[in-house]
Order: sequence, then structure tokens, then C-alpha cells
Amino acid sequence: MQVTAETTIQRPREEVYAAFADIPNAPERVSGIDRVEPLSDGPFAPGYEWRETRTMLGKQVTEQMQVTQTDAPASYRVESDSRGTHYTTDMIFTEADAGSTDVLMVFTSRPDALSARLLAPLGFLFAGTFRKLLRRDLEDLRTSLEGPG
Repeated sequence: MQVTAETTIQRPREEVYAAFADIPNAPERVSGIDRVEPLSDGPFAPGYEWRETRTMLGKQVTEQMQVTQTDAPASYRVESDSRGTHYTTDMIFTEADAGSTDVLMVFTSRPDALSARLLAPLGFLFAGTFRKLLRRDLEDLRTSLEGPG
């Protein structure tokens, strides 16, 4: 399953990338994140890991995530393995009009375990829900950078 969401943020690309990559402070910017536990010291770079807890569909879920690629301030990739499925999130930041940034989030899930492969055909039922969650995350981040309104 692949789900995308996008927005334009009225801030320079370097500022937008830095805010998105500021994982320890993500709960202050994204309403869907309950808590973040950094597992790595140092900068946001390949190998950086953290545990992220969210409330999804009324249930708290904690996932361990790792940055696997960075090309600041153009893009980065985060990957995670959970419940027999490999998850990848690509964040792409493109300069738009003067002082603004187009942000594209691409979320991909690939079932690895047999149990996950058997449930994969039902993924389309959840695509709309995931798209809404991604859009809400992007809107929260946009608001944190631009201010309300």
C-alpha cells in the first residue's frame, strides 16, 4: 500500500526541513504524536532512531523508527518494521514560490510475514484513514511553522 499527502508551507525549505527533522520536539508540533523517546544521540542522520507513540483509532501504538537516508534540505527517509510489515516514509521538500516549500509525504507499507501478506489485500480499506492521518500531521506542522490561520 502506498499513500501520499502534500502541502505548501510559507517558509524557506531549510527551515521546513529542520522543523520536520526535529524529532524530539515532534509532540509539540504534531497533535497525533503522544510521545517521542530518542534512542540515539547526535544529529538527524542515517542511523538516528526513536520510539514514537501515537493514538490511532482510539488505541496507543508505539513504533521504533530509524532514519535511513538524508539529503538535507531536499529529503529524508524513515523506516520501521512492525507486526510483519516494513514501513517506509519519504519526505520530499521542494522550493516553491519565493520563501515557500512544497512538502510531499509518501508512506509505503510492504508485508513481509505470511500473516501480514494475507491481510495486505485489505490495505485499501485503511488507505483513506492513513491519508487523513498524514494530512493532519502535515497541517499540524504547517501551522506550527506559519502560525494559525
